[in-house]
Amino acid sequence: MRPRISFGILVLNGEPFIRYLLRSIYPFAYQILIAEGACAGAVGHHQGHSTDGTLQTLEEFCRCEDPEGKVQIITREGLWDEKTQQCQAFAEKAKGDYLWVCGVDEFYTPAALEAVLEELEKDPSVDMLSFDQTTFWGSIDVWVDGWYLHRGWVRRGVPRVFKWGPGYRYVEHRPDTVVDSSGTDLRRGKWLDNRHTRRWGVRMLHYSLLFPKQVAEKSAYYQRAEWAQLQRAAEWAESTWWRLEHPYRVHNAGGGPSWLQTYEGDHPPAILEMWNLIATGELVCETRGVTDALAIMATPKYRAGRYALKKLQPVATLAFGLAAPPARSLRDWRKRRVAARKAMIADTEGERAD
Repeated sequence: MRPRISFGILVLNGEPFIRYLLRSIYPFAYQILIAEGACAGAVGHHQGHSTDGTLQTLEEFCRCEDPEGKVQIITREGLWDEKTQQCQAFAEKAKGDYLWVCGVDEFYTPAALEAVLEELEKDPSVDMLSFDQTTFWGSIDVWVDGWYLHRGWVRRGVPRVFKWGPGYRYVEHRPDTVVDSSGTDLRRGKWLDNRHTRRWGVRMLHYSLLFPKQVAEKSAYYQRAEWAQLQRAAEWAESTWWRLEHPYRVHNAGGGPSWLQTYEGDHPPAILEMWNLIATGELVCETRGVTDALAIMATPKYRAGRYALKKLQPVATLAFGLAAPPARSLRDWRKRRVAARKAMIADTEGERAD
């Protein structure tokens, strides 16, 4: 039996993505539950709501492009306490067999969405899925990779799809965590991580560093958020994303070196439509342009540096474990190294069990 998917979306100032995301997932969705608004520490909102027309776009979509009544908009007066509370709000309304958590700038190709549904239909005992991600930087033809994306909690992929049923609860956003009716974390069940899902051809396409508006708002939010420990996020946006003064620190999460690469894979049709409309001026949205990035990426020096960092990445993972923030002392460094080794041993045991 084909599983019913409840998509849960967080959004604040989701233009220009929101309508294209809805169009891309609509054929695969049983429900689309959208928690709109700002949490404490967010910037660029009015009384807790989007200021860029996101709510109006959602309302228009419900009127004109939701013949099956799949979309439900969830708002509240004032600010959400945190993103965990927003996720809990859409999770409480989920009635599908699985809850698929989705940011407004996270997309999948139709083939990937279909592959996930097919695999869950073949094996309904699956409790959780996580995916590799490709993060786009200034253009849909350039993406960023780095040490941060291969260690810590993201090393086994970004958790996105969770079994759902009576008594299940969404308990945490960082990282996304769901427990079953007995209170057991679904990670302890049948968790198919990126080792499995990449074999299906599934990857989360994360357009999170594409537009100046996004980068400015994300950087301001992360700089304010104590949990992020990115007190220089706005400085990074200006010096690195805009001026590219540090071409090996191009991922906004920090936590080690990162680098730019050209992208040669597929994009969802909805993203191509959005990008083409921007290029022709039919959709107004400021873009960065990547002429400088392409020039740097073409140099032998940059290619050699990128190659070396890729080769060093597994060593860095073993040595330091989790990514940012940097170790503050030798004792802190040793604790992280021990934790990293324990995590790798646990992963190895998991592989044997698989």
